[in-house]
Amino acid sequence: MSGPTKPLEQPRVTVAVVTVGRVECLIDTLEDLVRQDYGHYGIIVVDQNPEPVPALMELVRRNEGLVRVNHLRPPHICVARNLAILAEESDIVVFVDDDIRCSPDFVSQHVACYSDPKVGGVGGWIDAEAPIRVWKPGGAFVGGATGCNMSFRRSALMRAGGFDPYFKAVPAIGEERELTSRVRRLGLSIAVAPQALVYHRVDPEGGCRVRDDAEEFWSNTASCQVLLSLKTRPWTSGLLLLPWLLRLWWNLRRLSEGSLGTRAYWRGVREGFSLARQSLRRAEYLSLTPAVRWLT
Repeated sequence: MSGPTKPLEQPRVTVAVVTVGRVECLIDTLEDLVRQDYGHYGIIVVDQNPEPVPALMELVRRNEGLVRVNHLRPPHICVARNLAILAEESDIVVFVDDDIRCSPDFVSQHVACYSDPKVGGVGGWIDAEAPIRVWKPGGAFVGGATGCNMSFRRSALMRAGGFDPYFKAVPAIGEERELTSRVRRLGLSIAVAPQALVYHRVDPEGGCRVRDDAEEFWSNTASCQVLLSLKTRPWTSGLLLLPWLLRLWWNLRRLSEGSLGTRAYWRGVREGFSLARQSLRRAEYLSLTPAVRWLT
């Protein structure tokens, strides 16, 4: 374990936006991001759509030098975020979803938290129409951040290995919590930035939670939850694993309105165990993604 890093002076910031299946929301998000009052930043859009988005390319043309686009197929949010981490030699990487709105001081509020050298990541406040999506924690530090409004020192991301691509592409659940656990194991803290507020529109179209196959969707959900649990909980908690799996089964059955069958659920659980074994044996997650091959 290593200790705190040095404080940053006028850090260079990359704002990473991963998108698929959304156009109107994405353009609104980018229009907010290009109007930030922080002077030393750039925006990287990882476009996972099958075809170029004309409205996006027009926005890039109007903001040449500020907004860049990288393309990724097939879609995978962990691989896409790793691509954004590797795309630019910045000091801080801010991650937002493609369906948020934010104020002009959003980036500045994230950057302000890094004056504390023990801070390795920051979670901003999240507001939305659905109360379950609201994330406004109390206190100065938390155990993890939420994916649509979080940032990290790029050096911490590189040391931790980036996002774990063993998490399923659809749905993407728990990957940010698992990453923050590895950042904290470096001896760094996750701070809260109450003034770094986003409004999460939670667009039902597009994104990484499209349920083309309901049974596969919920089976993958079980897989991600098991992978997250095995990678972030002490192994001594294994004694409680069966009751936890049964509680997970009950919750997923309720959420899926009965579309998750018993066989599909236990297939997801087995996959979660298998992915955890593979993931824990190979710590250099960034080396597992296509991003490294594309950029070297």
